[in-house]
Amino acid sequence: MRRLTLGSRKYLSFLAAAGLLVATVAGFGASNLTAGPFGHLGMSAARADTCDDGSDDTCDDDGGPEGPWVSYYAKESSFQPITMAELQQAKQQADAIPTSDKTPWQPIGPTNIGGRVVDLVVDPANPTTIYVAAAGGGIWKSTDEGMTFTSSWPGGNTQTMGALAMGSDGTLWAGTGEANPAGGGMTYFGNGVYKSTDGGKTWQNVGLTDSAAIGRIVVNPDNPNEVWVAAAGSIYTSSPQRGIYHTTDGGQTWQLALAPPNSTTGGIDIALDPANPGHVYAALWDHHRDPAARTYGGVGSGLYRSYDDGATWTRLQNITSALPSYDRAQTGLASDPSLGRIGVAVAPTDPNRVYVISGDTNGFDKGFFVSNDGGDTF
Repeated sequence: MRRLTLGSRKYLSFLAAAGLLVATVAGFGASNLTAGPFGHLGMSAARADTCDDGSDDTCDDDGGPEGPWVSYYAKESSFQPITMAELQQAKQQADAIPTSDKTPWQPIGPTNIGGRVVDLVVDPANPTTIYVAAAGGGIWKSTDEGMTFTSSWPGGNTQTMGALAMGSDGTLWAGTGEANPAGGGMTYFGNGVYKSTDGGKTWQNVGLTDSAAIGRIVVNPDNPNEVWVAAAGSIYTSSPQRGIYHTTDGGQTWQLALAPPNSTTGGIDIALDPANPGHVYAALWDHHRDPAARTYGGVGSGLYRSYDDGATWTRLQNITSALPSYDRAQTGLASDPSLGRIGVAVAPTDPNRVYVISGDTNGFDKGFFVSNDGGDTF
């Protein structure tokens, strides 16, 4: 087999970045780079040999064959959507690469690719059992208070996770697609919400497959069939499923409870009043990214409250104390291009006490606020 060029590495890096390259790829056949869902994704090894002499204009600048990252960037630059169907086709291509008796691929660093832990839940029926969702490593289970972990997520599923929750009946709810876009790295998107009724042994996709990223899942403590999901959407394209979604039948059907005001806004956080789960707090986040800029704030961001289980909503922004000096725009929670991500929580001992933290477009703090009247004033 010919030497592996950097262009070929970019082919595999692209699949990994899309959450599609699985650890079972053990070899690389001589003619396995073929055209795929993004147009000219690669070429046979025989054709790739011509890249070495610099005579082929379809080669990249490091001497390797033009990989899918070229067409991917071209689509992103022209604001064309990368569809789930295209990524699924890329996954099938990666799975079809045959193994061989040649030297297999081995990870050489820098570290475990699981990366950030985005969420965790403790089984209320058995506090020694813990479930952890990793940003790029699926879901892990511990039955000894976190001393050891085993995988509780299928290897063939997307491995990018965004949120995890457990109902009072023990049902696990997992949202795929991380909602924490990095400053300079890739953010991988998922394919909806899953549930498990057997402690993570098996999982069923229950919808919101076009949500791209899930920021939070919250289950009504009094009704395990009532679930709230904050669908953040893709930061690259206009995902069709964005905002705050609600199911009352265990995920058989979903209703859009709080729609975003524009195509770059999605749901990012949810909190329920523990004394009255029909009182719901939700945060929307206006954010997007393109080759020219990372805009992690906008006029679509905001904090909302519903007193009727999501039927109607009121925007909360009345800050009665002086705004902190580090809020450079001096706009607090008001609709403003500077308003970025918002987090919200309700004190379990006092349902009238609501905590809110917010940042601006560049990630700087805008304020940490507390309300003692259920969000009427902060």
